[in-house]
Amino acid sequence: MVAAAPVMLAVLSLFAALRAPVSPPASLSMVIGTGFLIVAIWIACRNFYTSFLRYPLLKLLRASTIRNVSGYPVVGTLAAFVSLLLGFGSLPISAFALALLAIDTGGAPWFVACTWRSGEIWDGAASGTSELEVEPENPLALVSPPPSTAEDSLATMTKVASDVHPPNSRP
Repeated sequence: MVAAAPVMLAVLSLFAALRAPVSPPASLSMVIGTGFLIVAIWIACRNFYTSFLRYPLLKLLRASTIRNVSGYPVVGTLAAFVSLLLGFGSLPISAFALALLAIDTGGAPWFVACTWRSGEIWDGAASGTSELEVEPENPLALVSPPPSTAEDSLATMTKVASDVHPPNSRP
């Protein structure tokens, strides 16, 4: 839900700008919002370059080594969100913010889109519990039966001790 907030705000701002009979006058908040939008556009372009263009260009230029680099995760989304809050109802701000949210690969909407099918992240979120918190159906099935003789007891203790401290390791 948090990842969708900037996109929803951009869409609502765009609809408000298209429905308004006259565009709102320029104000200090619009100027500051435009400044945040410029920062967000720069970050979105850099994240897009880092994600999709950098590696093929360096391969084309036959770079001997290609270092791994990272963009600015979530910073572009936050800057776009602030610009949308300050310039709500402005057609240029809402249109550019919506476009940059689409290309900002370090943003929250892209995180959700790229990890949507990942079971490790989202499986426990639907039920409110994680897999580790679920109680087994039969708790006694996890407990092994008690050893019947002294020899079984000694074999069990030896197995547990070898599991904890393998023979070739120091305790």
